[in-house]
Amino acid sequence: PDQARAGQAHLLEIYEIERDWRRAIDVAKALLPRKSQRDRRASQAMPERGQRPALRLAHYCCELAEEARFGGDPAAARQLLQDALAHDKQCIRASMLLSQLEYDAGRYREAVQALQRVRVQDPDYLPETIDLLRKCHDELGDQQALRAYLLECLALRPTPGLVAAVARDMAVADGPGAASRFLCEQLLKYPSLGGMAQLIGLQLAATEGKSREDFAMLQSLAHSLVASRPSYRCGHCGFAGRHLHWSCPGCKHWGSIKAIDGAGAE
Repeated sequence: PDQARAGQAHLLEIYEIERDWRRAIDVAKALLPRKSQRDRRASQAMPERGQRPALRLAHYCCELAEEARFGGDPAAARQLLQDALAHDKQCIRASMLLSQLEYDAGRYREAVQALQRVRVQDPDYLPETIDLLRKCHDELGDQQALRAYLLECLALRPTPGLVAAVARDMAVADGPGAASRFLCEQLLKYPSLGGMAQLIGLQLAATEGKSREDFAMLQSLAHSLVASRPSYRCGHCGFAGRHLHWSCPGCKHWGSIKAIDGAGAE
């Protein structure tokens, strides 16, 4: 039994490489832990690089859901995403894809609810939800609710991306002065190159002449530094890059890549 499960685990890796998600789902289901003690011992004998079959199942469903969405079948995509959350209720990717489906259908409140689920699943991914949240609240005409939610999130997990989002909203609602004061306070606690570039941009808008040229040069330098650094890193193997991958290009682990705090990815 141990060798059979190890063989299935390697077969799963082949199906992932071939992007044969339906066959991968069948094999992953066979690898799900059974109730007997013998099967629990067998599941522990899987290769070290293996992840929980339920977690991988959820991502396979998400892969198929993306194919269905781009293929013009939102109903199939929705069902696949519900299956993903049934396999792994902590699947951030499923919540984010479901929110995009709701947004595309004009169901903005439902999209917001799906995005807010991410705060419970893993607050480290909150910055990834901000752009779509802002679009939803713009459609609903309820920017105040967005501000309140972002401040709650900031208290829970003060990342550079959330600081930048709150500052942008403050600049629109309360003016650049309030946004600058807020950024100064936050940067003392949570330094980031992106936040510094944003602060310089706010100061740039309020200056003229030689000072404006100096601020413009500083902002350009800050943006160059941000662009030269990776924004995301895999928590399993350390792979770093500029984009969020759901499957790490280095170790092939699913859902192990997150934004680097202070990297300025915002």
